Amino acid sequence: MSKLLDFDIAAEKPVSGSLFMPYSGTLIQKDERFQFNAKGYSRFIWDFESSDSENLKGRYVSNGHLEFFDLKSGRKSFNPLNKDFDWNYISGTTVRVLPDDQLMDKGGSSSGHRHFTDETFLAG
Repeated sequence: MSKLLDFDIAAEKPVSGSLFMPYSGTLIQKDERFQFNAKGYSRFIWDFESSDSENLKGRYVSNGHLEFFDLKSGRKSFNPLNKDFDWNYISGTTVRVLPDDQLMDKGGSSSGHRHFTDETFLAG
């Protein structure tokens, strides 16, 4: 890393525009002022990634998930580092609030609870 300091490398310009990632059902819209993230699911894209030890409370994150970041002021709708943050109530998300034991299926993971819709189309 210290050798890199000797190179005359110009910083990249700020990213601006839209990015849709179809295999995750995620749309990102960004410019120099703000960033929005939206997540959905369809007949072919499942609604969450999780395991028996990771992202347990993210099971319903695709049920209306929208995140906002104000890049000028630093305000954002999603702040899991805040001591009062509750993973059952992710800002901008419509979720079911269930105790951890109901979030797990009988096999010890949450993958048996993945949801799909009848909709074949999911776009950003």
